[in-house]
Parts: sequence; structure tokens; C-alpha cells
Amino acid sequence: LFAAYARGRVAAVPSIGPEPFGLVGIESLAHGLPAVAFDVGGIADWLADGKTGALVPRKDIPAMARALEAYLTDYDLAERHGAAGRADVLGRFLPDRHLNRLVEVFEEVRSNSTV
Repeated sequence: LFAAYARGRVAAVPSIGPEPFGLVGIESLAHGLPAVAFDVGGIADWLADGKTGALVPRKDIPAMARALEAYLTDYDLAERHGAAGRADVLGRFLPDRHLNRLVEVFEEVRSNSTV
């Protein structure tokens, strides 16, 4: 996969179902590629429309095509959004950050527990 990401300019995430998270999109952002995805499920939790990629209405294939074309024809846009996506992933989704947040949640639950 690393070689594929290295050759790419943008990642398409065409899921139309209630995608719980969309790991391929996070992976593409981590590799500095913007993502174009339908606005389904949890994708909007990690894809910042107009900042780290494009979030398009579910099943709006022409909108998906336009967004992909924008990244394929505008190298600077793809670079800017890819860099912003990478920074976002590094700030929010690295294992240490995730584990630290889980510990915080568990501590909050324990401190609020009456058991």
C-alpha cells in the first residue's frame, strides 16, 4: 500500500453505506493525500471538507467526479489539503494519542461512578 499511496495524488472513498469510520481515508491522509468521500456514517468525523479533502453528498457521483478532478488538475490544492490531512491525522489518530484519550475517558467514568 505504501507504494500506491506514494504514487497517488488523491484517495477516493466511494462508500455509500453507513461507514463506521473509513480507515482507508485516514490512511490516505496519513500519507499526505487528500480524500474525496461521500458524506456517510463517521466519515465526516475525520474528513474536513475544503481543508483535508472533499465531503460530497451521498451518491452524488457528479460531485465526486468534480472533486476528484479538482485534486487531479490542481497540484497545489492537492498538496495543501494533503499536508493538512497528514497534520490532522498526526495530531488526532496516532496510537499514543488514541490510547491517552481512552485512558482519560475511563478515568472520567471511574470518577463519576457510584459503584
